[in-house]
Amino acid sequence: MDSQTGRWRSATAIALVMALLLPIFYVLSIGPAVYVLKATGPNRELEEAAEVFYFPLSFLHQTTPLREPIEAYVEFWEDL
Repeated sequence: MDSQTGRWRSATAIALVMALLLPIFYVLSIGPAVYVLKATGPNRELEEAAEVFYFPLSFLHQTTPLREPIEAYVEFWEDL
């Protein structure tokens, strides 16, 4: 195996790991975002940005059986 092939395989592995981890981090980031929104107090611009950014999660919450797990996770962060 030459160095070019090794680099390609490394880059592919990194891309695959990122493709798997980024959606997980996105979903998990809603908790800290809720915490920050609550801690900073009313800020309509920040709330609107969060609504846009988390629209896919809001859609999943409203239309799939993930409603309860998402609510429980968000409530955990709200109670901190």
